[in-house]
Amino acid sequence: MAAGGSDFMPGTCGPALLLLLLVLLAAAPAPADAFSDYSEEAELSVKIARITPRFPLAGGTFTASFDVTSEFDRSPVLETQVWADQPVLQNCTPGSGPTGDIKLRLPRIKAGGLKALVVKAIKAPQVAGPRVLRVMIDSTCFQDDNTDGTKRYQASAVYTTTPAPIADLSFDSIAWAKNGRYEGTFWSAAVASKTFGVKISVSNQGTLPSKIGTIKFWSVPFGTPFVPSCNATAELSTTVKGDTLAPLGKFKAFTIKGIPAPATPGKKTLVGFVDGDCATAEADEVIDNKITLDYKVLAQPLPEFLVTGKVAKRYTQGAALLRDFRITVKNVGLAPGAPGVVSIIRDAGLFRGPVNCTTSAGPGWTSAAAVTTPIDVGKSAVITVTGVEISQAIPSSSALVLVDSTCQVAEIFDAFEDVNKVHRFTVKYN
Repeated sequence: MAAGGSDFMPGTCGPALLLLLLVLLAAAPAPADAFSDYSEEAELSVKIARITPRFPLAGGTFTASFDVTSEFDRSPVLETQVWADQPVLQNCTPGSGPTGDIKLRLPRIKAGGLKALVVKAIKAPQVAGPRVLRVMIDSTCFQDDNTDGTKRYQASAVYTTTPAPIADLSFDSIAWAKNGRYEGTFWSAAVASKTFGVKISVSNQGTLPSKIGTIKFWSVPFGTPFVPSCNATAELSTTVKGDTLAPLGKFKAFTIKGIPAPATPGKKTLVGFVDGDCATAEADEVIDNKITLDYKVLAQPLPEFLVTGKVAKRYTQGAALLRDFRITVKNVGLAPGAPGVVSIIRDAGLFRGPVNCTTSAGPGWTSAAAVTTPIDVGKSAVITVTGVEISQAIPSSSALVLVDSTCQVAEIFDAFEDVNKVHRFTVKYN
């Protein structure tokens, strides 16, 4: 037969062959639908990430966010059920599944991936009180290992519905301010008796608009339990403009300046309290109104170094494969300082545990000459480490970089820590 021609010729199909073709077509699987297009089973897990508002109104609606992960294989599309109030662990039912308040299809998730599933308009029970939100993925037992109602396919969370609309302020986040003269952001550090700033985010997780009120801050020794109380005197009390928050999870971000650092150096914990005078009636007055941030109070300003870039030049020298690394080091501290000795080893995996002040003297390490010229705060310097030997078998990898590898420079990183501890950085190269 000519090249490119067909090996099936119309008109030559006898009765026996025709019967065989009909049998094969009848045995072929039907086109896959959304719930049966994968044969491999994925390792799935689910958790409830958030309920908004956190205290729904009885008989009202709320939104829930679920995080679903697939560990090994790409997951198929799976039927998912959501219950507004179901305290009992559910068993999947092949072909049909248990009936929740909301049924939806979970999209495919790639291997090792995460899908954030947002379900809106969940109807809260009519009677106020504690409730149990439940989500179940693969409710039709498409994956065989879910037939026992295994817990990893379900997640539940207790929440409370309220008889009337009510506010619920939440101190959501806090971070060292990265603006103007408020330096030391990399390690959250301030000098004793000086001031610093923080960025905060506050939301209203309730069902009624609310004012943020007074925001208060205290500094306590690191690890010391501290529970703020209403109308307690704080080290800083402040209010913010535009402090009215709409309900249903709406938030605002602010920068608070002028927080005084304690006069005694050491590790500290900053405690923040929103609605510090308890002027607003809330669904929860304690749990989410407080937030903490650990930081260091230094006796004097210190530098701190961060590796922010690298260039690796590859070449050979005889039978050896070498690289010259140009490492960019930035001073993110509170005072000028020299970075000292910068050392590199070709494979970061060789040193997974802590490194110390003598690690770089061991085999396989290459170091540049000590840099003694100070780097100003916010400025960078490029340090070249030459002749780092690279594996011929694995020419691309991740190198381990130590700044001040011999511990000759006092840094923020060192303050109130093990004096023999060295800050490590990993840089990839091709």
